[in-house]
Amino acid sequence: MIGLHTPADIHHGRHHRVRAGREDTLAAARTAHPERFGTTRPVPKILDLPKQVWINKPEPHRDAA
Repeated sequence: MIGLHTPADIHHGRHHRVRAGREDTLAAARTAHPERFGTTRPVPKILDLPKQVWINKPEPHRDAA
């Protein structure tokens, strides 16, 4: 999981739609049951996606001297 998204959602670009749906769901839950949320933020924080994700990060290229 990458920021609570599946690799397929990230690869196929669906993560923006999934994130928006989560924000809507959490906002509705906060409105319906504010006592369940410990913060005063209007919408609970959704995890940000990292800029890069690696399984086997390649070594940086070194110029031969």
